Formats: sequence, structure tokens, C-alpha cells
Amino acid sequence: MTAKDPYWEDVECCYGLIYHGLTAVIEMAACAGLPLVGNNLQPEKATTFGVGQLMVDTVHKRCKK
Repeated sequence: MTAKDPYWEDVECCYGLIYHGLTAVIEMAACAGLPLVGNNLQPEKATTFGVGQLMVDTVHKRCKK
């Protein structure tokens, strides 16, 4: 799916589903990790909004955990 990176740019991310799709395994670094920051070291402008987008998507897929 597409989510926002630390500086509000679109980035392609994914997460895993286990236990018959009821549990999601989210790798936060996929949309909020340091490799996405590069040399743009401005923590006051960075966000983890994309992690929330991944979480919302899992809820829409009926994950319970």
C-alpha cells in the first residue's frame, strides 16, 4: 500500500498477516525508518503518520491484533 514517509512523501509499504489474517505484523521502518530520512535530519518536521495509515488499513482488513 502507499503510506506517508517521515516527510509526507508517498512510499510503498507492506505488512504481513498471520493466524488466518487476524493478526497483522507491521514493520514500522517501512514508512518511518531512518533510511527514509537520508540526510534530511529535521526531527521537528518528521512524522510517524504512515505507521497509523498502515494500522488503519489492517483494521479495514478485519485484523484483531
